[in-house]
Amino acid sequence: MKTKMLNTILLLAISMVLFAPAADAAEPGSNLAGYAGWLFPDGDRVDQDLVYGVSYGYNVNENWGIYAKTGFFNVNSAVSNEDIQDAIDDLPLSLDLWMTDLNAIWYPRGGNFGLFAGLGYQSARADLYVPGEDNNRSVSDGYITYNLGANWQWNVGEAFFIRPETTIRWVDQADVVLDASVWEAVMHFGWKF
Repeated sequence: MKTKMLNTILLLAISMVLFAPAADAAEPGSNLAGYAGWLFPDGDRVDQDLVYGVSYGYNVNENWGIYAKTGFFNVNSAVSNEDIQDAIDDLPLSLDLWMTDLNAIWYPRGGNFGLFAGLGYQSARADLYVPGEDNNRSVSDGYITYNLGANWQWNVGEAFFIRPETTIRWVDQADVVLDASVWEAVMHFGWKF
């Protein structure tokens, strides 16, 4: 019963987006925004935390555009290690993550709702602090990523907008710090020109 009701609500929401008249059509032109939100790594090795960055988009016409964004995520977390004696429960971990995406964006019916997909590059640096002299470890690497997302743009006057967005990003291989996917929910504050 619950599944049927959730499917009905999802179908209704999709129908509203695809078949409702567009309030403000996506206009050809450029936009620039800053964003902030929350990043949710898959798994339990790294805590969720703040992500922020900048984005640039260019709408070719009312239905299609290109969209690029670069974001930064830093978290200080604690990593359990069963190989170390019980006296040390958690080891401090610092993770810096840069994510850059280049996407194609589609506006169904030329409206404010956008669906995007694309490729990106993710650069990660992890520092693990182990008690003792010269025991600290660092690892850094870069990966190709794939992403899908959706956003909705509210125009505020002629030149400004607010755009909530959700993105899921898959890494071409899991590394020692992150699992194979991360999800982010952010809010853009931008300018159209």
